Amino acid sequence: MAKKDKQQKKKLSYGKLQEFEDLDTFEQFLKDEREDNEHNNAHAHINYIPPFVLAASHNDPDKVKDSQNRKNKKFVRHLHQHVEKHLIKDIKASSGMDLNFGKPETIEDFDTITWKYTDSSDHGLGLDGEKFKVEVVVKCNSNGAYVDVNYNTLPITEDLQVPV
Repeated sequence: MAKKDKQQKKKLSYGKLQEFEDLDTFEQFLKDEREDNEHNNAHAHINYIPPFVLAASHNDPDKVKDSQNRKNKKFVRHLHQHVEKHLIKDIKASSGMDLNFGKPETIEDFDTITWKYTDSSDHGLGLDGEKFKVEVVVKCNSNGAYVDVNYNTLPITEDLQVPV
């Protein structure tokens, strides 16, 4: 690998990935990032059963029906409502940023459905020189009720921006 390639690779290195199993610890992570003012290089992964599924199974993950997965239209509809009305709203509140995700990019195939939310604005922080993109990827599959959420804030460098 050439020296120039190594320098570019160093510029694009990302922060440590944080793993979470519930929404409360994830929201606390976002609040801590807000207090530390370290918005531009956060990476988190959550793998959890949505609250509406747990409520239907009396808060017992072992009693979740096998039919609660990507192939169930009712599950997908309720999951999308949960993401739009609760998860995204909680991320906005916990992060302290003015996030404008707009409509998600939806990627569907036979076994999975993915919603990708992206915001490249200044996030209401008014930071000079620190530009970053916030990306939330929500994915569910046909193997069960678990939902994968990836939260990334990626720095945007001037040489990587495409002129409009």
